[in-house]
Amino acid sequence: MVTAYDHDEFSAYLSILNETVAKLIVALTTTNPRNISDLARAVGLSPSLTHYYIKRLINKKFISVVSKLDDAKVGLRPARLFVNANLSLRNQILNALTVIPYWRYITPCVGKYNGFYAQFSIPFGREVEFQSLLDELEDNDLIKDYDLYWVDDVIYVPRGFHWFDFKSKKWIFRWDDWVKEVYENTSYPRIRRRFHNYNSLNLDKYDLFILKELEKNAYVSFNEIAEKLNLTPPAVRYHYYNHVVRYNLLRGFRPVILPYPLKYSDMYIFKISFYDDVCLGKFLSSLKNKPFVSSVTIISRANDAIMDAYLPKNELLNFIESLLKLVDLNVIKDFLYVTLFLKNYVRQTIPYEQFVDGKWQFEYEKYRRTIAEICKKCKKIRVHQYY
Repeated sequence: MVTAYDHDEFSAYLSILNETVAKLIVALTTTNPRNISDLARAVGLSPSLTHYYIKRLINKKFISVVSKLDDAKVGLRPARLFVNANLSLRNQILNALTVIPYWRYITPCVGKYNGFYAQFSIPFGREVEFQSLLDELEDNDLIKDYDLYWVDDVIYVPRGFHWFDFKSKKWIFRWDDWVKEVYENTSYPRIRRRFHNYNSLNLDKYDLFILKELEKNAYVSFNEIAEKLNLTPPAVRYHYYNHVVRYNLLRGFRPVILPYPLKYSDMYIFKISFYDDVCLGKFLSSLKNKPFVSSVTIISRANDAIMDAYLPKNELLNFIESLLKLVDLNVIKDFLYVTLFLKNYVRQTIPYEQFVDGKWQFEYEKYRRTIAEICKKCKKIRVHQYY
């Protein structure tokens, strides 16, 4: 996690941000950050200078580097959830959602949905049971309603510096150019649909623990992991190269960075509907090297995507106007968005403790009973509030 910059911290970050550092930050998305030699070649620097820049960026807390897990390869299906909440029961709703141990990220939100935006990774074959637990919350009036979207793919977008002026040290948002780029794009990726099924791999709890540690910090050492697992570093190295690397369990890496201060910016989640895969592909291709997005989620069985958008407050309406222009150009069919409360989010890594004897546990009846108890307490709260 990157802490929110204050004015002095952001000025310090800008003072060391040059074209070389920017190129290095982008390369951290496309190259394994644990391999300094490969990273140095990608940037065109010596390994020693590359290591110096990375160490300085991390020590100053300007960036952190995390690993992105390939959920499907370990038997988990990603989902995105929007909840319209009974706002007087926000804390109880959060408690109920976290009863299901496969949550990854939950944050309050306002906008089209007043409540919560959440990300889950559910064991394959347990999708219906998961949705039934959400139905329990709705049936008991803990939440008003919800929309659940299963994921076909997650695309991680390098935060680029194409719109950054290195001389003035300022971002220049070229929205009209971006709209034109989307509309006129003739080179775009084929949309992949990845998460329909799961092929079992011979994994164990050590593999999942290593993945959990890599999710927190891509630079975690084998020695650090070995101490936590009570294994030797060579044993950790064996699991890393013979399972994590061999089976490509990581989708890649991402430098976590705020391109502009949080005090003057907001994080939004946009759900955008496109006319077809061609329009969606054009849109995705245009996002490369743009500063306002870090990931796009492709929704299952639809030409829809869920995109995070981190923007200066005074650029939100300009971005929305750009989306409306793409509506007029018949690229986008419709869109909605929510504003996230970044100071109140909760996040956790892959729930490796739930992986027992080579299988993910999903204790449906246990979760249902706990949620029922929370709903029962909420009814007492509502009665008390009424009187």
